[in-house]
Amino acid sequence: MAIEFDPKGDFAEVGDNLQAITLMRPGSSMFAGISKALIRSVITTDQSATRSMYVSSTKPASQKAVSTSDVAWHFSTSELSETPQPGDMILDANGQRWTVLAVKKMTLHTRWMCACRNLAVVHGDDLPLISVPT
Repeated sequence: MAIEFDPKGDFAEVGDNLQAITLMRPGSSMFAGISKALIRSVITTDQSATRSMYVSSTKPASQKAVSTSDVAWHFSTSELSETPQPGDMILDANGQRWTVLAVKKMTLHTRWMCACRNLAVVHGDDLPLISVPT
């Protein structure tokens, strides 16, 4: 007897700390609500070895360089009718905007992974100003 394995619904059922996000495509009317997404920090130690793709790592924190402005968003492929693209924006539950840099299908093509960067200056978010004495 063959065992049937279908992981399509697993991500939303077994993931912890999932949040609602919105995927937007600047310059178009593409706007999609995603009910269950997971955000993870991204390792950027050697971009040349990965052809500028962002990769995760299980190395101890002392052996990796983590940037809090670089993250990977994971969500089920069933949540979208269109493929995410570099340049798309993700708006998270805290109002932070993330620009999609790269997109990859994961886990037997049932989940999207979007490598993103928070480009607050580009999006015109208010940033604290630092006074430099002259």
